[in-house]
Amino acid sequence: MRDTLHLTFDADTDGTGELFAQVRAKGFSGASSAWFGNDRLVAFARELSQAYPLQVGKSLSLEGGFWSKSGSVVEQLHLGLKFYPVGSVGLVGCRVTLATSIHPQERPESQSQVAVELTTHYEELRTFARSLNSLRMEPSMKPYLKQRSNPSYMDSPQEERD
Repeated sequence: MRDTLHLTFDADTDGTGELFAQVRAKGFSGASSAWFGNDRLVAFARELSQAYPLQVGKSLSLEGGFWSKSGSVVEQLHLGLKFYPVGSVGLVGCRVTLATSIHPQERPESQSQVAVELTTHYEELRTFARSLNSLRMEPSMKPYLKQRSNPSYMDSPQEERD
């Protein structure tokens, strides 16, 4: 089975919904979810679709979980997607971070977490962005991102790869 990220969205009637993510990469896997406003998903999808080229040091991120009381920062991340350039050959990295929720009465050690990287190309990123944008209108849409290349040797000289 290929290394992939799959998303589904369960829309609520108040302009929000729960985004579910499942990821598998290099033998690791996990699933989690977080609530997002429809507007935030649309804005993130737009940013991704227009993200050519991604700038080094300026990643695009979507984060959800338990927010601070002020609503300015995620205090407990449950679902995080971070896109950034990889090397100089047109690869895009996607860092997927998933975690279960923990509540005040629970031990912090009981939280399960997984963080993996998938790499893809800009065309797949645009396709992913279009399907992410369609999620709120077409709940049957299931955006996915597949691992495309092994970036570990992409920037190394030919003799080092042999």
